[in-house]
Amino acid sequence: MRRFRERRSWSLKSRLIGAFLITSILPVIIINLFSYYNTAKIVTDHVAELTHANLMRTKSSLDVWMESYEDILFQIYTDDDIVAMIEAINNGDEVSVNKNQLKRTLHGLFYTKEYIKCITVFTENGTEVCYDMLTGSSTNSWTDSFELSGEELYEMVSSDNSTHIFSTQPAITKGGEDYYLFHLGHRIIDYRDVEKRLGIVIVSIDEGMLKNVCSSEEDMEYSYNFIVDDEGKIVSHPDDSVLTDQAGSGDGEKTKTEQYQAYAENLEEFQGKPISVSYVHDDTFNWDIVNVSSQNEVFERLANQQKITVTVLLAFIVVLMLCIAFLIQRLTSSLNSLVKVMKKAGKGDLTVRVEKRNNTPAEVETISEEFNGMLARLSESLEKEKEAGEKQRAAEIAALEAQLNPHFLYNT
Repeated sequence: MRRFRERRSWSLKSRLIGAFLITSILPVIIINLFSYYNTAKIVTDHVAELTHANLMRTKSSLDVWMESYEDILFQIYTDDDIVAMIEAINNGDEVSVNKNQLKRTLHGLFYTKEYIKCITVFTENGTEVCYDMLTGSSTNSWTDSFELSGEELYEMVSSDNSTHIFSTQPAITKGGEDYYLFHLGHRIIDYRDVEKRLGIVIVSIDEGMLKNVCSSEEDMEYSYNFIVDDEGKIVSHPDDSVLTDQAGSGDGEKTKTEQYQAYAENLEEFQGKPISVSYVHDDTFNWDIVNVSSQNEVFERLANQQKITVTVLLAFIVVLMLCIAFLIQRLTSSLNSLVKVMKKAGKGDLTVRVEKRNNTPAEVETISEEFNGMLARLSESLEKEKEAGEKQRAAEIAALEAQLNPHFLYNT
């Protein structure tokens, strides 16, 4: 009951301020919070859409580049002159002459594409003929560190008529720089006898080509693309030290995304930072093109925007409070004047009147006019009552006098 009475004892000014706060400021704050979270969602979705579009462009670019290198491979394994030289080597005909001629032919193909570092031919009789740009000679730069032996590689590539893609692996270190190569392989085909086994050709390509394809002018700080093969090994990455690392080996979009997320979170540049991971799958090469980006920049922009919004909101609240205080002051000053007059009238002073002001609200002015009228009528009524009382006393005195006069006369 006491708490209820305290609430009932709140002034009109306090209640009006509370009402204004509830009906004006509170909705603005709620709308601002809703707007912030809605904006954050829109920005996040927009970034995700841009990232997906970037990945799709990277995928298309990768397909175009790889197709151009497959064209070089096609020119080699279907070239009649190369086929004739390989067949002669297999038959033991002028082996040295044919090997040198084959090397010169292979050497001439290097200038067609920038990132080709080595072209190697393995013949059916086990002869290896190559030209390597990294070593500048016929000494191969990659077979010693390759994951398959020469025999295993030959059997795999010569088993069918498809192009085989071998993920990035380390080659040699030259001039203090480590080189990484990925490889395209195909069996040599003699269209006069398609089933005849002659040999295989391996085109070794610098991983820098993949890195160049994955890079984008739109990449932000701590945001980049990398490529993962079907076994979860990293094929291309801006940081050479993580090449061939295991980034994930799961199946399913959700599982892969979680594994790529976990891998990226352990990288030094992303530790302790909110990140976003997405990927697209390239069916042509069975590779995943993964984008990982820090969300710090997005969150910082949202935070800055929120600071601006909060500053504007506070300024708005201050202006609104001043307006509320001004309006309430005008209203309460009129009511206070009315209350003062009522208190004086309550003490018996019926001559007081509520002064009329130009800034008085219409409702308060009506109350004031009615109160003034009531005081005027009350004063008039009291005046009439006073006059009636005086007349009554005069009449009583006159009656007494009328009674006293005969009595005095009789006594006299």
